[in-house]
Amino acid sequence: MPFRVTGLFRWLVSMLAIVAAIGGLVVFRASSRDENVGEVGRPHFMTISQEIVAAGVVEPREEVAVKPQISGILATSEVKPGDYVRKGDLIGTVQVVPSLAALNEAQSALRMERLRARDMSQRLARASGLMREKAFTQSELDRVATEYALARESVLARSREIEVLRRGASAGQKYKPNRIESTVEGTVLLVPVKVGSSVTQANNFSEGTTIALVANLADMVFRGTVDESEVDRLRLGMSAQIRLAARPGQEIDGTITSVGARREQDVSSRDLTRAARFEVEARIEGAPEAFGRSGYSANAHITAASRENVLALNEIFVDFDEEGRSWVDVRVAPARYERRRVRLGLSDGINVEVEAGLDPQTVVRKPVPER
Repeated sequence: MPFRVTGLFRWLVSMLAIVAAIGGLVVFRASSRDENVGEVGRPHFMTISQEIVAAGVVEPREEVAVKPQISGILATSEVKPGDYVRKGDLIGTVQVVPSLAALNEAQSALRMERLRARDMSQRLARASGLMREKAFTQSELDRVATEYALARESVLARSREIEVLRRGASAGQKYKPNRIESTVEGTVLLVPVKVGSSVTQANNFSEGTTIALVANLADMVFRGTVDESEVDRLRLGMSAQIRLAARPGQEIDGTITSVGARREQDVSSRDLTRAARFEVEARIEGAPEAFGRSGYSANAHITAASRENVLALNEIFVDFDEEGRSWVDVRVAPARYERRRVRLGLSDGINVEVEAGLDPQTVVRKPVPER
């Protein structure tokens, strides 16, 4: 019997020791869990900037569409994308396709004018003969001579009209509407039509065919969009850092010059599944070199607010209650924390300004989920 009691006692002692060891290990790990890297931290001084990012493109401020002055067939094209042209340089020529009705009408009018001119020539000859016989006054002769001159001029005008209908221009004419000339100086960005294509002139009912798109690549702007939740924070004159996707690491200074007063036109105002976006434009200041191309994808980083040398805390240590109040677990003793309310300020999405409730020596931990 004594042997049995002694053995049972030893077994109980062993089990208690094992349980105590396991409990101590659990307590130790629980008390030291918050000491792991990333589990605890301290507030620190830094500069916090709140940015608005606008996605868009870098393109010329103005792009000019060069259009023909007459309709017809594009006979020649003298430029290609990337060429530099000056005002008045030849872009191409148009071959006129005459209207048969207009041509027949002009030819009929020419025949009538020739008959009229022949009649006036005969009348002038008779008047000159009568003048020599003193049977015609000088004023009447001058009147017949004037009518004959007008008839000859009408014949020439009808002849030039037929030539214009056939060729687009008449011989000796300084202005030739069949020539397509650049109206501005710049780089050719696009030549959308090929030789042999039909082209039309601009009129009240049509914008006309664009033969070439010309722009000054030394005068570039950023055009993009921002979300409706951020557009009210934008102001004209704000600085922006423009970063090109094609040139990593390069930043170009810009200044906001325009903020759209209406949402994007390509989004239906009845589409409630998407947030509205508004256009924003920034002037590029002192680009290090000419871009050489139009349409680079870019993001404009606009500083909406900034705080320098303020006490800040990583937002992973901040907990918010249902009423929007902010709380932090602060260490008051080894392995002992208490929940403390803090007042926060500006946030950049990673770090947040601490206005009250903490100091640089305070140790905080990540919020522990309630069980």
